[in-house]
Amino acid sequence: MIDSMATSAALQDEVTDDGADFVKALVARDESAWRRLFAANYVNLVRFARARTGNQSLAEDLAADVFLEAIKGIRRFRYRGRPVRAWLFKIERHLIADHFSRQKRRPHVSLESAVKEPASRTEIGSVEAKSDIVSAAASLKPDQQEVIFLRFIHDLTPVEVAEAMGKRVGTVHVIQHRALAALRSRLGPREES
Repeated sequence: MIDSMATSAALQDEVTDDGADFVKALVARDESAWRRLFAANYVNLVRFARARTGNQSLAEDLAADVFLEAIKGIRRFRYRGRPVRAWLFKIERHLIADHFSRQKRRPHVSLESAVKEPASRTEIGSVEAKSDIVSAAASLKPDQQEVIFLRFIHDLTPVEVAEAMGKRVGTVHVIQHRALAALRSRLGPREES
């Protein structure tokens, strides 16, 4: 699992600047391009779905479904300078919403699972700090949890988060600001070392 996470992180760095040529390769159904996209994003899509659903098996199924939907819809995708991964997260959000619509219940958001396995570029300090962050984050509104999760666990830019959530960039900044203020008030002042 750790090897696959490291490989995923390295490939994500490689695919982050996916550009128009990469999208053209995806549209042309280039197997190598699709393999790179899958390897770079699958683990993060599973984490995101697991945090939203609380179910590992369902998360893996949803992440796989993202790629099926992406393959079906790649010809309609218009490259506008934003990474394809933002589009993948948008697809996954819709699949999760569809799942819960069918289940007729609200999603259970568990940031604990995401913090247990932080993204390779994200470091969250000690076990005690993780526990405090998870407890504080659990009391945030669902959209605040989602913004914090996408921004700081998955390192998406505000533009990518806005695209994935179907919101304006300014709205994402406001949600992030309010979420961070709420976390600060719940966690109290930081001690200087």
